[in-house]
Amino acid sequence: MSGTDLERLNIILAARDREFTKALDRNVRRIERFSRKSQKQLSHVSRKFDAMGFAIAGWLCVKGYCCCEGKILSEPVRHSV
Repeated sequence: MSGTDLERLNIILAARDREFTKALDRNVRRIERFSRKSQKQLSHVSRKFDAMGFAIAGWLCVKGYCCCEGKILSEPVRHSV
């Protein structure tokens, strides 16, 4: 190989290396964005489930089922007020 062939090959490899680095950076950003979005959605769903649990517990208490000590009783319990 002559000197010009080696220079041309070096230029081609450098260009491919830059393209590969850019593509790798793009994919890393996509993965980071996916991770942030997934974590945000998971937190949102978790809050919704917590709210639903509180709503169900309140509804059961209104219907007379006591939620004492984290246990839901099978029969309504009337508390004296």
